[in-house]
Amino acid sequence: MATHDGANPLQMVPTEYGDLTDTAYKQEIRGNLDKNIEVMWTGTDVVPPEITNDQAQKASELFGRKVFVWDNYPVNDFGRTSGRLLLAPYDKREPGLSEHLSGLVSNPMNQEAAGKLAVFAMSDFSWNDRGYDRTR
Repeated sequence: MATHDGANPLQMVPTEYGDLTDTAYKQEIRGNLDKNIEVMWTGTDVVPPEITNDQAQKASELFGRKVFVWDNYPVNDFGRTSGRLLLAPYDKREPGLSEHLSGLVSNPMNQEAAGKLAVFAMSDFSWNDRGYDRTR
């Protein structure tokens, strides 16, 4: 999903990275942060149940640029997932997100080998989100 000319842009994770609420902080970023700096966003929560095109478009409007999604999947070091291996396919990420994002990155599990399945599925989605088939 990266849309850059090959240069490695500066990325930043704002303090308010997991919601769709307009605030003075986001207004400051939107109005004054250099447009070449990538702004990371995790979705509507730190670990969102879904990421839709409408949500991504709203986040892009809030930050004044296409957002770079830091998807906390298949991370398993927080309450609901502690002690579990997350092996499900990459899911509930809407086809067409590539039109609204500048990039997508995974926050994988601590169990590196087990996490490869989810990371590979996420890579498949990011390569062709409209053709991604979670059952394949």
